[in-house]
Amino acid sequence: MKKLSALVIFLACFKIANAQFEIKSNPVAILFNVVPVSVEYLINESWGVELDAFVTPGGGALYFSGKHYFNPSVGADGFNLGTFVGGVGGDGDSGFGLGFFVGHKTVSTKNVLMELAVGLGRDFTDEIGFLPYGKLHVGYRFGGN
Repeated sequence: MKKLSALVIFLACFKIANAQFEIKSNPVAILFNVVPVSVEYLINESWGVELDAFVTPGGGALYFSGKHYFNPSVGADGFNLGTFVGGVGGDGDSGFGLGFFVGHKTVSTKNVLMELAVGLGRDFTDEIGFLPYGKLHVGYRFGGN
């Protein structure tokens, strides 16, 4: 039983070590005192899960999203549709809700990527009415093939 447990732990660690993930940010937003950071874990070539954080002097936003990529050419790239849950807060209005977005990601042969996405969500707190979702990110893909 100990050998089987050790084998399962070894295989799980090997899988995690070979996983693909991406770190992204928006260099233009940084010029305007906004710090956007995004980390995406690629489950397979058609699915990814992502955590987005935006920090501003007066508040910020945090979104968790899932994406489906249609006809990927490099794996988890191209046209995608997704759903997100999250919220915005800080000075003034705040909100928390659920929404959908559409996007496109291009990955170079050197694993440098560019991603654009826009979407809209429903605010469940009714303080701001809707949740905006948008990104123009540049990043890098680690791990995998």
